This record gives sequence, structure tokens and C-alpha cells, in this order.
Amino acid sequence: MSYSTIGGLITALVLVVGLYVYSQNVTRTPALPAWVNEFNPAPGVTNGETSAIKVTPGVERWYTHVSPRYSFQLPDGYEAPDIETETPGVYGVVVRNNAGSELVAYVHPIASGVRVDEATIRAYLPQQTISAFQESTLGPLVRGVKFYSTQEDAGRTVHLWAAYNGYVYMVSAPTEGEALFTFITERWMFAPPVPSAPQN
Repeated sequence: MSYSTIGGLITALVLVVGLYVYSQNVTRTPALPAWVNEFNPAPGVTNGETSAIKVTPGVERWYTHVSPRYSFQLPDGYEAPDIETETPGVYGVVVRNNAGSELVAYVHPIASGVRVDEATIRAYLPQQTISAFQESTLGPLVRGVKFYSTQEDAGRTVHLWAAYNGYVYMVSAPTEGEALFTFITERWMFAPPVPSAPQN
């Protein structure tokens, strides 16, 4: 067998293995809402509108907010109705199921240069006992602060606050719903610009 024949066989083998690995990675990549890859919203969707959409029929459902642009995957059996707010530019959503498990997320505009840190959080929540501050992320890349609070009439709550692209994202749930909290915060996505490195 000549060197050119052996070289051709090795090249063909590398291509076959490469295509197989690529196909495995593609099938493992979760489907994302269309607007994550396309700046323009879907036809018929305007700024401020939200919708829970099925990305892969029967597999994944996502809550989507068009302005500001963010999305998170919904667990099976959960719905995500919007919360009416009285303040323009402030958005809210509650994630809940029939068994009473729920999580709340609010999105507020934030002034440039304001940091989401322990001092800011304590000033914003003066009536609550706050503990266990730790750095975390909202979604895979946006840095945030995870902490716990206790309030006499509300019990113990887990929170994650993160600032990104002119907004502060505040996610909270009772500690008995921490599994739901983790599911949502780990599967949170931002529409363009999507950060390519951890952001403060």
C-alpha cells in the first residue's frame, strides 16, 4: 500500500470521526428561541409582549420576553403569566405549577455604574434579614449575587440578582422551591448582545 493511499484512508477516517462527534454535539445542543439568533422579533410580536413558546415540540417550553430581551426554559407542568406592574419599564413574571411551587422574577431599569453588591441589596431590602451572599451567575455567563433573606411574614427566600445591559434582574423563590430556582436561573438566556465572557 502506498503512502498516498494510507494518507487518504487516514484523512477519510478523521472526517468520519469528526462528522460523528459534530452530529453528537448538535443533537445535545438545546434549541433556543429564534430571537437568540435573530435580532428581529418573530412576526406579530412587538416590544413589551411576552409569550411562553414551544421550541422543540413536546420537549422544551420557554418563557420569552421581547423587551428587554430574555428567556428561560420552563419545567414540565409550569406556567409563566406576567405580573402587572404600575411602574413603566418594570416587568415581572411568576413561574408556578398547580402544586403551589412558584418563583418570581422582576426586571428593573438600572442606572449606568450602579453595582449589584451586598451594600446595594441591603439598602434595597432594609426590612429583611439577609445572609449567605455568594457570587453566582444568571444563565451561563452573567455574573450575579445569590443570597438568602428572612422576613417575618414571608419566611426564608433564595434570591439571585444580576445587572446586564441596562437592567437588574431579580429572581426569588421560597427556599422550599430552590430546585425550581436553580432550574430557571441555570437555563436563563439573553438575546443579543449575548455576552461572550462573564460580565460584572
